[in-house]
Amino acid sequence: MKIMIFGLFQDGSLGRFIDAATTILFPIGADVTIELVIKKINGAIIDLTSKTITMTVRKSLSSSAIIKKNPIINKSVATFSITPDETKKIIPGRYLFDIWMNDEQVVPISGLILTGKLK
Repeated sequence: MKIMIFGLFQDGSLGRFIDAATTILFPIGADVTIELVIKKINGAIIDLTSKTITMTVRKSLSSSAIIKKNPIINKSVATFSITPDETKKIIPGRYLFDIWMNDEQVVPISGLILTGKLK
């Protein structure tokens, strides 16, 4: 299952925050690929080659990470892979995720919904 999401690098030049939150949904046991493209405020796509990017999934803001991933980077696309084994250990329900590039949050706290097992 492939999911495409967009992050937003906010350099402060706009003078306001743009909410790039999104919700993703997939069944437990799915082989999930999340492709992330990060854009600047002006729409330009960022070259991710030398960036450190991390996706964290947790049950609540105060809980520890259930899944923490670094992607494979191919110039302008960061690809996160979540395996069936990683999701099989998690109870179906609502979770939170966010993605950081270096010290900048590019996908703010967003929803991640794990549904029942894949048939």
